[in-house]
Amino acid sequence: SISHLLRFYGFDPPGNKVDDPIYEKGLYRFRMLSRKMKVKMTFMVVGEDLLNEKNLEIVAGLHREGHEIANHSMDHCYGFSNLSAAEKERQICEADRLITKATGKKPEGFKAPGWDIDGETLDILERLNYIYDSSVFPSPWSLLMKLTHSVLKNSPVGVDSGLGKLRYCMAPIYPYLPHRRFPWRRAPKRSIVEIPTTVTPIARIPFYSTLMLNGPMLFDSCLKLMRGRPCNFVFHAVDLMKPDELDPRVLRHPGTSLVLGRKWRLCVLFIERLKAKYRLVTSTDMAKGMLKSYQ
Repeated sequence: SISHLLRFYGFDPPGNKVDDPIYEKGLYRFRMLSRKMKVKMTFMVVGEDLLNEKNLEIVAGLHREGHEIANHSMDHCYGFSNLSAAEKERQICEADRLITKATGKKPEGFKAPGWDIDGETLDILERLNYIYDSSVFPSPWSLLMKLTHSVLKNSPVGVDSGLGKLRYCMAPIYPYLPHRRFPWRRAPKRSIVEIPTTVTPIARIPFYSTLMLNGPMLFDSCLKLMRGRPCNFVFHAVDLMKPDELDPRVLRHPGTSLVLGRKWRLCVLFIERLKAKYRLVTSTDMAKGMLKSYQ
């Protein structure tokens, strides 16, 4: 939502009681995009956004259309891995409760704010019967992205810049069972799957929509490098917003200044080309397939 983007760049957010154009317009457009492309998507939802009844009904509608609703923490707190175990569990459980209220179905997946995951959080998720996490950002390019964010925010580089800890930059780039002590490594057996944000082999170039909107040729090059290997392609709801629909302070965010028509065409192109290479499924379906293969 706008509130989380403002907080990301160091501004005071308006709060969750204010109607949010990203929910009313951005999610509506992704709903239309999914219908046009005949795909089901996974929507990672921040719990506090559902304290607004309009947002809750929008998410309920996405669930009714067959999309997956997953947990993105209660209030998108940066530095998530530094929270106490009790606070991590509260963040997960309160969002879980609100998502279940909206959909009637307990979420099965989680994404940490700013990709800031750790072993303790994975243990909590596993105990709560989540089957996947999707928080690892396995790319050394994360350091450059952290530096860019610190410049835009005019603050030191730190955990609140997102993208997780640098030790995860060389984690597996395809879905894997995370080690209990060292979650950036594989484990032989586990009941929870890590679905990392996709990066290309070798160069580990981040491969997700927000970055690709500024370079469609880069998208084609990255897709070619994937060679059909497992892919977790991530969009952000702001990717389908008009610049004049956003708080001007958010326009520093990548891709936000592009006109909507161009962004829509690019998102359609991304999904068309992904469909030509992959069978597109929700994150839960991917995780279940992985767990079954390990049985």
